[in-house]
Amino acid sequence: EKLLIMRLVSMMWQGEPALLCFLTRTLVDFKTEVAAQERETIFNSLIDRVYNGVVVIQNRQVVYLNAQMIERLGYTAGELIGREIFQHIHPDEMPEVLDRYTRRMAGEDVPRLYETRMVHKNGRFIDVQINAEIVTFQGQPADFVFVRDITERKQQQAALERQNRELNTLFKAATAISSNLSFAKVLETVAVQMTHALEVTGCSISLWRQAAQTVETLVDFSLDPKKK
Repeated sequence: EKLLIMRLVSMMWQGEPALLCFLTRTLVDFKTEVAAQERETIFNSLIDRVYNGVVVIQNRQVVYLNAQMIERLGYTAGELIGREIFQHIHPDEMPEVLDRYTRRMAGEDVPRLYETRMVHKNGRFIDVQINAEIVTFQGQPADFVFVRDITERKQQQAALERQNRELNTLFKAATAISSNLSFAKVLETVAVQMTHALEVTGCSISLWRQAAQTVETLVDFSLDPKKK
């Protein structure tokens, strides 16, 4: 049995984070020449160079994680090792994540790749993509999980969706104006579209009459039937 040394280099490929992998086969007999401690050093060194966070879970507890995973959650290694990883999953997502872990460890066919949210030590939520697979770690079955931070991608996606809603609002408002509708009907159309575009419960449009120093509400739209 020979030793294969893997070197990983983080890079961007076609606009996405990627890893360039180099495999080198040595002429040294792995069993006789490389001690267990040296193998562990090699393993840790390689995993710490991986772009994504890595966590190994056995019996629902963290038994190993790399430097990127520690940084993403904001804890020290000592605060995470030996604790349940599910404590750091968003409460709304935790039941599904735990169910998938339990079924995967039981040998069921569950999705390896999915998205969820984790919780940083400071309380902020982190959108992540999970890629999990069962492996043997230190002689026991374990869940070997790659954790990719997709928060920025989610924010960009949300911003794009909001921009599309706003453009749609302007288009419908312009359509209303060009359809020779009454001024009141145009304002109502704008209020309705702004409510949906901004994902709020209602929208009011008011007119400030400077001479009289008064505010006149021209339209007050609400999604709540009781307020209509």
